[in-house]
Formats: sequence, C-alpha cells, structure tokens
Amino acid sequence: MFAVLIAIPAKQCLANYLLHKGGSLAERCRDRQRKFDALEKWRFDLLLRTPMVMLLIALSLLICGVWQRVWYHNSSIPYAFIPPAVLGVASTR
Repeated sequence: MFAVLIAIPAKQCLANYLLHKGGSLAERCRDRQRKFDALEKWRFDLLLRTPMVMLLIALSLLICGVWQRVWYHNSSIPYAFIPPAVLGVASTR
C-alpha cells in the first residue's frame, strides 16, 4: 500500500511535467527546464525507484513465508520453490 501511496503522486507529478500550457516555444522550454531542474533538485528519480524496491522486499518476504509454511508440512518440497523464487526476484532487477 505504501508503494501505491508513492507511485500515484509521482505519476501525477510527471503528468504535470508533460503538460503544455501554451505560450511561445521559448517560454515552454524555460518552463520545462524549470520543472526538470526542480525534479533533479528533489531527487525525483530516487522517489520513483522506491516503490519497486519496496515491492521486491514484499515479494521476498512472501516467498520466505510460503517456504517456511511448506517446510513445516513437508521438509523436502520447499527445495522445489528455491530456483523459481530466486529467478523471480532476480528478474525484477
């Protein structure tokens, strides 16, 4: 849920960045450059990467929980979960 709370305002901010408000070409370029400088100043790229990291952590915890639950019932089955789990987490990077 926290990842969504970050992603939605970030998407709205990017939509505002792409919004054309009219005026001459030079005015639009200055406006866009001002917005871009503000995005860099506030390290917006880091903010956009945060939800992905949080989702990756949540996926890892879910896999660990499933592995522990299956291990409790049968100690040989969880080893079948390890390769797909590692591939799933590695593919998100």
